[in-house]
Amino acid sequence: MSQNPFSHPGEPQDLGEAVTPPSQRTSIAAVFSLVSSLICCVPGLGLLGVITGIASLMFIAGAHGRLVGKGMAWTGLIVGALVTALQLGLIIGGMSLGNQMLGHCATLAAAIEKHEYAKARQNLGPTGASVTDEQFDAFRAAYTTETGSYKDMTTSVWELMTGGPTNVQPAMKGMMLPPNTIPMPARFDGGPALMMFQMDTSARPNPGEWLPPFGNIGFRSNTGVEFWLTGPKAPKATGTTKPSDTTPPPPAPTPGGNGG
Repeated sequence: MSQNPFSHPGEPQDLGEAVTPPSQRTSIAAVFSLVSSLICCVPGLGLLGVITGIASLMFIAGAHGRLVGKGMAWTGLIVGALVTALQLGLIIGGMSLGNQMLGHCATLAAAIEKHEYAKARQNLGPTGASVTDEQFDAFRAAYTTETGSYKDMTTSVWELMTGGPTNVQPAMKGMMLPPNTIPMPARFDGGPALMMFQMDTSARPNPGEWLPPFGNIGFRSNTGVEFWLTGPKAPKATGTTKPSDTTPPPPAPTPGGNGG
């Protein structure tokens, strides 16, 4: 059969000649998108699944039938987007709770330092109702003797994750924390130390908050000296004054001496 001189390469020479379809292969990017999206336990892989899913759809569209895998690409894209949204929600929620907790820690420590014992009792929950001014005074005097006056501590999860405000590694050596206790690095005039906040899990959170109040607060210096506001390791308090912000002055003497 003679060849048509006006035909182009790849075109059928006559009506009886079939066109050979282009060879197809699965998009590697689509496979990678699906696999990375399904491994949701590793943070960041969901976002990678979204990116590679979009890229694979673009590759498939421009391949004119030589690439397949749209289903895998769309699945990887959708699953990756859902996983990424869930992980971001957990991260944002966790940081919000963490910042709330750090704020309570700093508020309690600052209230004790400033002798604002009514404010300190609010952060101690039901436990605070039985803590006397003398116990607060003894706790403050003990850490002041050890490291000087309290200055501040971090109130940001990000600052804590990036190293915190102080180096308290010596204080953490050999430390045995009670259950539900959060150690926090703090600055003092005489150097860094740990403040330890034990949460009262039996108490209900304050209105509008998610976390329970604290049940106790402790201190540990870089030299290993440790004590708590209440309990067996509490500094010895003098006096038995009931909880109050101020101790009322003694009554004025009655005219007439002993009342005779």
